[in-house]
Parts: sequence; structure tokens; C-alpha cells
Amino acid sequence: VSTLASVMPDPFPVASPPLSEAKRHRTSTRGASPPLEAMSISRAARMAGNEPQQMSALEAERRHYRPCVPAVLRVRVRAEPAQERTTCVSHEDLIASAFPTLYGSPVVSLVPADETDTSVAPRPLRVGCVLSGGTPAAGGHNCICGLFDHLEAFHPGSTLLGFRGGLRGVLRNSFTKLEAATVERHRNSGGFFMIGSGGDLIETEEELALAVRIARNNSLDGLVIIGGSASNANACLLAERFAAEGLAARVVGVPKSVDGHLKSEQVELPVGFDSASKLYSELVGNVMTDCTSSRKYYHFVRLMG
Repeated sequence: VSTLASVMPDPFPVASPPLSEAKRHRTSTRGASPPLEAMSISRAARMAGNEPQQMSALEAERRHYRPCVPAVLRVRVRAEPAQERTTCVSHEDLIASAFPTLYGSPVVSLVPADETDTSVAPRPLRVGCVLSGGTPAAGGHNCICGLFDHLEAFHPGSTLLGFRGGLRGVLRNSFTKLEAATVERHRNSGGFFMIGSGGDLIETEEELALAVRIARNNSLDGLVIIGGSASNANACLLAERFAAEGLAARVVGVPKSVDGHLKSEQVELPVGFDSASKLYSELVGNVMTDCTSSRKYYHFVRLMG
């Protein structure tokens, strides 16, 4: 709620009554030091490069938090193919026929690159990102922030495009260039309102062909899709089509879900599940406190997922 309030204007602003001359004088000379909340807001404003709207001291402090980043993503990396080939646990013939270009490709690991490796030269990149799916999950904004930070650190001069409204933004070629001020304004915040989200998918032959044309016209080097199971399945379809068409753009799927069902040996948990679990635990704990206090009600809690 505090996050939402920080970016949405007050729909019913109330004008402050005018101060008398004596009261105005007392207010301006009451103390030399500004209150803590004012100092926190000022710090956040300098960091974001613009004036925040209705930002609390708690949210201003939260902007300073920096998530723990895996060591391999704190350096320049290269892709190292392994002898192992990609496979599936069932329906192999069906999946192999659906992904003839990518199925059976080598499993790739990201490893630190040495300074002499010319294959990962710090050239500027053009990367698109999408927040996809009907249910936002905590951490979606920080995925974009982390992508922006990595491009700035290891590929100076890069351009990050945020496609608006989910995957339909790709089909409509509707995007915004994400600048530092926008990224900082949404760092460590919940929701998907930085660029919006949507449950649309790219499935038909016409839609896939249109996505290829838009990626080529925008000279994309990569497309990052942050979404649930359907969105990541769609990312696989796009990756297959891009590879078959010879596009330079690589498609990356980032699993997000408050349900926790998108996991494997490589993915411990999807983005958002940890925050959702802790929030649910807090809410259920509040109900339990009420139960032990009143001792006269029955409470039933139903959770999704």
C-alpha cells in the first residue's frame, strides 16, 4: 500500500489553510534541523533524480536496499556449453517436433570471462523487457532494475526498452526507453506498474511473424520475459522462432509466481514466492492472534496456489 501511495497522486487533495504571519514566523524558526522523514525523502529524491510523491520515510529508506546478487552476475560472463544436451522428462517426440531448432541444444552455463575474451567485449546492446502474466509478483521491478544495472556496468551505452502492457506491447511495438530516473523510482517496489503487464500471449503464425519483424526492426539483441508458466512457454516459442529466422535476439524467460510451482534443479524458487509466503504467514498469524484473544469466532483461511 505504501508503494502504491508513493506513485499515485491524491485523488482528493486538500488545500492547506493559509498561515498567519506570526505562525509562519514560528514555523520557519522552530528548529534548525529538518525532521527525519524530510531528510529521508530528500535522500531518495536525489537518488531518483526527481521529486517523489507522498513518499514515507520507510519507503525512502527501502530505496537504499540492494538485493544480494549471485557472484557470477557481478562480473562479465561468457556462455560455456556443456556436453550435456537439453531434454525433457516426457513427450519427447512431441516437444522435439515443436522445437526443431532448439531441442537437443547443449546445456549452457554462465562462467566468469577473462579480460582477453573478445567474445564478450563490452559493446552496447539493445534489450527489450516484458512484465507478463495476470498476477504481479514481488520482485518484478527489481528484475528490470538488475538488468539495467548489469547493462550499465558491463555494456555501457546500452538501451533498455520496456514493452508496455505485457506481450501485446511487443505486437503493438509499444515501448518506452527506460532511463535511470525511471528505474530508480521503481527500485525495491512491488507491482508491475513500471511498464504494465497483461495476460496476452503470442501464439498464432501471424503473431509470431509480427514479433520477428518487430524484434528485427528494433535491432534487439535480447528479449527478457518476466512471467509465469504460460509466459515462459511463450518465451520458448519466441526463442524457437527467432533462432529459426536467424535473429540475433536471444529470448530469456524469468520465472515469477506467487504459487511456487515454477522450480527445478536450476531454479530454487520463482520470483515473488518468498515475499508472498511471508505476507501470507503474517496475515494468518494476525488471524491466530485474534482467535486466541477473542475465543468466540471460527476463522477459515483460503489461499491460492
